Amino acid sequence: MKTTSEIAERLQAEIDASGRSLLSIAKAAGLGYAAVYRIAHRERDGMTIETMLRLAGALGLTVEFKRGRNARAKA
Repeated sequence: MKTTSEIAERLQAEIDASGRSLLSIAKAAGLGYAAVYRIAHRERDGMTIETMLRLAGALGLTVEFKRGRNARAKA
């Protein structure tokens, strides 16, 4: 399982590799420019899962959730 820090690092790499402006990514993700700027410049404090999912979508990435061996099924 990836940690939020590892996911943030991947998003940062994808932002860098995209060649797109931070403003265009922010608009596509429905986020403010400042939020994307902070992530792109490794200032990850307070980054939520929702923000990560929005960024992933704006960058054309998918996020997959898997049930682990320790997960309990609900009755």
